[in-house]
Amino acid sequence: MGVYVSLAGLLGVIITDIIQTILIAFGAVILTIIVFQTGAGSELSLLKESAWFSLKPSWQLWSGYLESTPETYHHFYFFGPIILAGFSWVIFRILAGPNVWDFQFFLTARSARDAALAGGMWTVGYTLRWIVACAFLVLGISHLGSAAGFDAEKIMPLVLSNLPVGIRGLFMAVLLAALMSTLDAMINVTSSVVINDFLKRYFVKNLKEKQLVRLGQLSSLVVVTLGFLFSLLFDHIISAWEMMIFVVVTMILVPATMRWHWWRFSANAFVWSMVTTAVVVISQKVFFNNWPVSTALSVSIIASLLLTILFGFLTKPTDKEVLIKFYSRVRPFGFWGPIRNEAIKRGLIPEGDPLPAIDAINGLIAMMFQFGLALVPFYFFLRKSNEAMIWLAVVLVLAIILYFTWYKNLPAQNEV
Repeated sequence: MGVYVSLAGLLGVIITDIIQTILIAFGAVILTIIVFQTGAGSELSLLKESAWFSLKPSWQLWSGYLESTPETYHHFYFFGPIILAGFSWVIFRILAGPNVWDFQFFLTARSARDAALAGGMWTVGYTLRWIVACAFLVLGISHLGSAAGFDAEKIMPLVLSNLPVGIRGLFMAVLLAALMSTLDAMINVTSSVVINDFLKRYFVKNLKEKQLVRLGQLSSLVVVTLGFLFSLLFDHIISAWEMMIFVVVTMILVPATMRWHWWRFSANAFVWSMVTTAVVVISQKVFFNNWPVSTALSVSIIASLLLTILFGFLTKPTDKEVLIKFYSRVRPFGFWGPIRNEAIKRGLIPEGDPLPAIDAINGLIAMMFQFGLALVPFYFFLRKSNEAMIWLAVVLVLAIILYFTWYKNLPAQNEV
């Protein structure tokens, strides 16, 4: 797969993503049928107390959790701080907008309107993955039953081993499709970054386009190989996942948020904030490796935020004319006072422009909309029909609101 994406480029990524999405959708339907046929959700409702299904977050998990789980999962016992860290991730994820591997899809859109519609499609389409994940969770806990031991990393193999042979192979393909639909975009954007931001700018300015393409393909293959070798360092899935969260939340999302919402935050500030945050993360892993994950993540986020603000003031802002042109076209909300005032003075945007405030409100509505989309299949699988219908109604109401606050305010098709 990595070889194909490296050679096929962005067109190959798009084609494979379409095929993978169809496969994931097919798998979601089959898994849903299996959950309802086996009665797994009903069994789960009988095994767990009512508080287990509540959305009210608990500061600590149930008594006996530490004794019945592997050591790698012990830090989840303090569930409240983990939820708060996750909530902060969601906030930064919304404010940061598209970044890293998904940014390329929006940059290649034909217009600003198409880019916005692609974002809306992604929000809805991602629910297919959540349906697959919820189905695996319900089936896995059902198969575990009342067993004292619990290891989350055994749920997926347990579910797969209890599926019929033909279906088992199908869902191996579904899971690989879900994985590769993310990896192929990451592989493709890697070559773009290496070629356009480094080699072409500083080292190989006079090479022909065909030679640059070959270098991009080679860089993709090198990154895939390094990623595979790096994966061998992890003994547990949770360790790899948490390392990714540290990298994404602290090194990328905080500075990526500032680039949209603070006029002083330049490219140099972005780079230096990422580098110094990486030093903080590595130092914590080397010198304070015994910290709980919630503590380490909180310290890393706070350090990243402070460093990001510091370098925003220490580095020189982007040229004022570039900022005015950018703000007049995008009109982001946040700390853009001097640039916004100059754009108004030049007549580029209307005074009292409501678009930044509308975008901020739409971000909050979209967050609740996607949260509701995730809860609906989960409650249906658990046979909690009342809760499922309530959240389905919430999702429909929010969809209607977004139609007027987001869709009706999209740029015209001919607007660049």
